[in-house]
Amino acid sequence: MNRNASSCIDFSVLDTIRFKQERTLRRTTVPTTWRIRQKGSWSRYYHRATKLRVSFDGNQMEYAEVELPRLLFNCNSCVIASQSAVNRAVRLVSTLLDEITHPARSEPIYTRIDLVWQIKGEIRDFILAYQHARTRFVRSTAQIFPDSGLRWKGNGFVLQMCDKSLKNSGSKGKIVRIELQLQRKPLETLIGKNIRRLDFHKLYSIYRETLLSLNQTPVPKLPSLPHVLAFCEQQGIPAVAYWSAHKSTIHVRRIKKQVASIQIRKFQIDMKNLFPLLSPPNPVQIFHIKKRKTCALPQITSSQPRHRARLPQGITLRFSARVT
Repeated sequence: MNRNASSCIDFSVLDTIRFKQERTLRRTTVPTTWRIRQKGSWSRYYHRATKLRVSFDGNQMEYAEVELPRLLFNCNSCVIASQSAVNRAVRLVSTLLDEITHPARSEPIYTRIDLVWQIKGEIRDFILAYQHARTRFVRSTAQIFPDSGLRWKGNGFVLQMCDKSLKNSGSKGKIVRIELQLQRKPLETLIGKNIRRLDFHKLYSIYRETLLSLNQTPVPKLPSLPHVLAFCEQQGIPAVAYWSAHKSTIHVRRIKKQVASIQIRKFQIDMKNLFPLLSPPNPVQIFHIKKRKTCALPQITSSQPRHRARLPQGITLRFSARVT
């Protein structure tokens, strides 16, 4: 493990959940802790303290969505690190729903599950290491947000790495947040259909396997084109983008996979060490984070900072591109 990776880990395998359940809206005075938005037969109830969101079509509940850590800790920076905490959060959701609905007539069926992990590290190292890596359910490489993070987005699948300190306080820090959002087909493929129970250890295993899929197959340690391109990328020079101009898609994809493997070894980010097989490490809570503003990921830009870098002795790098 390099100096940027730390054994101080903040583990919260469960974050946002969404579920369906057979519930009927009460036609009584709504408590002041709830805010209502209505349009025709459609209505949404919003719990002020916990940000629990409940949508209704007429009297029937369509779905409910909530961030579980916020229910227990009143913030989204603390962690849920046991099955008992998961069960307690689910019971609290049911108690809050009983304030505005009649008792449930069925068990909840989960349609969205977000899994989260936070570690100490430099987001720049993760961007350089994984910008060319690929993952399941997404055909392309990651979207890059300079100095902020990167994201793989597919149909019902989102894997994102971002700077947690930047997101919470507006200033850069050394806490990397890795989020995995599952819905629709990816959720059914990885966890199953009609999910009625949140199994802490099963979700952790799925989360770990998904992140391990980012590690590419090792390539021979030879002074080849991928090594030269990887060296330039480590210096902040977008060499892969220059080189891939007017090259075939198959050739570019093969070289990018090799570059990704070199980058991951260079920055020594070993997912197997970060995510133990049998159980997660002890959690570290994050308190007293003052949020100055909402910090969303910036727009994607192709501009990269220019750096002067020296190539290893004996290696000459040439690029040629045809302008039309």
